[in-house]
Amino acid sequence: VGSNVAFQSRNVLSKKIFRESDAPLDNVNLFALMSIIGMAILAPFSMAQAVFTPFVATIPNAELARLLFLGGICRCADVLVSYMILQRVSPVSHSVGNCMKRAIVICSSVVIFQTSMPFLNVVGTVIALVGVLVYSLVTQACKHNYFGADHPMCRPVYELELTGGAGI
Repeated sequence: VGSNVAFQSRNVLSKKIFRESDAPLDNVNLFALMSIIGMAILAPFSMAQAVFTPFVATIPNAELARLLFLGGICRCADVLVSYMILQRVSPVSHSVGNCMKRAIVICSSVVIFQTSMPFLNVVGTVIALVGVLVYSLVTQACKHNYFGADHPMCRPVYELELTGGAGI
């Protein structure tokens, strides 16, 4: 739950803050700035962990470097695609989609790798899926005007001008 709140808050706030600035940043520069800020915040913790936690590599250094490089490329691509999607939909829609993605990854790992899940994790995953369902139902109701014209639940978040009919 904590990581979902942190990641979604970062997406929504970065989009809102940097879009309203005098010189709005494009997606790539926004990603670069957020990465630099994140590195500056986490570098001291990473260095402290490296000093106080002994690490014994069980794979050759070349293989470790290759895997770290591939992981970094995949994460970079994931974030860039995330910002491209965020440009086309509202921040709330993006966050809901991201929660759904996380729930699918968790459920897939349980099925494919036969990972056991504690009861609290099951409850959290179910809450995420139910939240996505409720959001989808409200979105459809707004699109079909079931709540009435100009209902507050159906207004675009932050009243941003969004492309492609993106609103709620």
